[in-house]
Amino acid sequence: MPRPPEPLPDEWADAPFRVRDARRLGIGRDRLKASALHAPFNTVRDHVGRLEPARIAAAFALRQNPDQVVSHTTALLLWGAPLPRRIERQPTIHVSSVGASRPRTRLTIPHLLQSERVGVTTLGGLAITDPATSWVQSAPLLGLDDLVAAGDFLITGTEPFDARPPLIRREHLAAAVERHAGGRG
Repeated sequence: MPRPPEPLPDEWADAPFRVRDARRLGIGRDRLKASALHAPFNTVRDHVGRLEPARIAAAFALRQNPDQVVSHTTALLLWGAPLPRRIERQPTIHVSSVGASRPRTRLTIPHLLQSERVGVTTLGGLAITDPATSWVQSAPLLGLDDLVAAGDFLITGTEPFDARPPLIRREHLAAAVERHAGGRG
């Protein structure tokens, strides 16, 4: 009768974790290759089988390089903007590099950004484009109605329903459009 797999720390039950952290705790290579774990990236493991953008981004945060940011529709999704279901379920994330070469890793759609056009911030420890930049970057990837709905969410929030204030003001969107003049979309 096969032995049950050795348990993982409780805090990893619902979150991705680094392989090196597991090895540091004495968890064997065989356990990290178990069928119950998935490898969204070479250096990260997760319990979730169907990876969606928010989960992939959480795993990516554990291996993110300093010049990389989550961007485009993935960033909009993480900011909470309403997006089409096809984007919510996309098995990849948009990752941009600011001033370096395009990131090339599994589960990512790579982009190269010009630093003077991009606003970068952090969200839950993840480097991410700011809401206005994310919205402008998403213009070529969304239909007009979806882009308007996302922009409306960013400047109005959901305050009437749950007291969540807007993320930005209309002027921020206008400034982002101006910074990206001549860009795609």
